[in-house]
Amino acid sequence: MAFTQAASLVSPETKLVGIDKWEPTHDTTLEAAMAPDGPEFGDKSRLFYPVQKIGELVAASKEYPNAELRKSSFDEELASFADGSIDLLHIDGGHLYHEVKHDYTTWLPKLSSRGVVLFHDIAVHNYRHSQVDQFWAELKTGGYPFFEFFHSAGLGVLGVGKWDEIPEPMRLLFMAQKEGRETKIRQWFEFLGDRTARLMVYEWAFGSLPKDDLGRIRTSEHLMTPPRDEDVVEQGEGATA
Repeated sequence: MAFTQAASLVSPETKLVGIDKWEPTHDTTLEAAMAPDGPEFGDKSRLFYPVQKIGELVAASKEYPNAELRKSSFDEELASFADGSIDLLHIDGGHLYHEVKHDYTTWLPKLSSRGVVLFHDIAVHNYRHSQVDQFWAELKTGGYPFFEFFHSAGLGVLGVGKWDEIPEPMRLLFMAQKEGRETKIRQWFEFLGDRTARLMVYEWAFGSLPKDDLGRIRTSEHLMTPPRDEDVVEQGEGATA
């Protein structure tokens, strides 16, 4: 839904394709699934698709005419995309090391010369069901420009296209990471993400959001206020104890 919203605002002609099995699980509790002897992470991910949320996803996709949902797997859909045809690929399927590597290596030829790949859960460490962080650590040494977000389990952004053809906003993001100027960017995205999550929790709890003033939602006040410049310590400036 976030992708459709962003595309409708800044690039209505963008074609979006979502691929997943979207199989809701009714007979397994979240606690049981997350237990040490529970199912593998690929099965766990389906717990986050209750029937009502799948319906919301389908409804949201219909509001964006260029969005398509395919109830399938990455491997099954691979042949339906031409090489060099994808500008942005979000990998968030199986979370074991070999699964993430497989998805990346098989889909890499499909990326265009502007290509960027997103990896969710790069900040989940020491958990046997998620090894995205291990594969991400290897990718960072491969020479591609990258940016890392650490909130909400983390998001890795990897530029696999030609540098001159990757969109300028993405190049600026990658340069910020390379030059040690990433802290403020991370804090802004964390603030925005946290606010969005809190609004969603409010909506789930009360059925709707207050229409007159979203700012009346009070949880952690410091997280509902944008970070000030003086509160941000830029990396690379140095510090003394």
